[in-house]
Amino acid sequence: MKLYAKTIPQTLPDWATVVTKSADLIEIEINDEHPNFQSLLEELATEIEPGTIGVKAEDLCSRLGIENHYGGQKLCLACAIASLH
Repeated sequence: MKLYAKTIPQTLPDWATVVTKSADLIEIEINDEHPNFQSLLEELATEIEPGTIGVKAEDLCSRLGIENHYGGQKLCLACAIASLH
């Protein structure tokens, strides 16, 4: 799984790796099979819509310390939902 951000914390978890970094975008590869990442998904899981359990990208990015602001609203440039396996 990949996340895209404008800023990231100095230290990322061991299951997250910066793939590319430019002046305006950072690409982060997530090892979504890592046990610590799976535990985080289970902790953040909510019912996205009736019958669909998942993790909101905004919640995941907030936990990682990735926060971008666009027009006054928090924006996480990532997939809309990181679904549980």
